[in-house]
Amino acid sequence: MIFDYRYVYVIRIRIGNEDLDKIGIAKSAKSRRKDIEAEIKSKVRRNVSVKVRICSRVFFAERVEAILHRQYKRKHSYPSIRFSGFSECFELNIGDVWFIWLKLKFIRFFQVLFGGFLLLFVAAGLIYALGGSISP
Repeated sequence: MIFDYRYVYVIRIRIGNEDLDKIGIAKSAKSRRKDIEAEIKSKVRRNVSVKVRICSRVFFAERVEAILHRQYKRKHSYPSIRFSGFSECFELNIGDVWFIWLKLKFIRFFQVLFGGFLLLFVAAGLIYALGGSISP
C-alpha cells in the first residue's frame, strides 16, 4: 500500500487472571478481535475475554504501530498462550491507554489537516499549470 491506510488498535486480552494489551494494525479491528478470540479459545479452556480498547484509522499505520511498540518496549510481555500476534503484547495501565488514544487522535487530525492543504496546493498548481487564474 502506498499510504498504508489501516486501523491501529489496542486490544485487551484477558486469559484467566492474565491481562495484556495488544498493539497492532488491521484492515478491520473488529475482525482482528474475533480472530484472536477464536484462536485463543481453541487453545485454552479458561475464561477468555478479548475487547477493542482503542481503534483509529491512520495513514502509514505500520510506522505508527512501530513507534508505539518502541515507546512501550519496557512494558512488553509475552502471554501464557501463543497466538497470531502474541509478540505484540504489553502490560499497559489506563494512563498508557489514554496517552495512546490521545496520540492517535492527534496523528489523525494532523494527517487530515495536512491532506487538505496538500489537495488545495495540488489543485492550485493544476489550475495555474493549465493557464487558469486562481484569483476571482
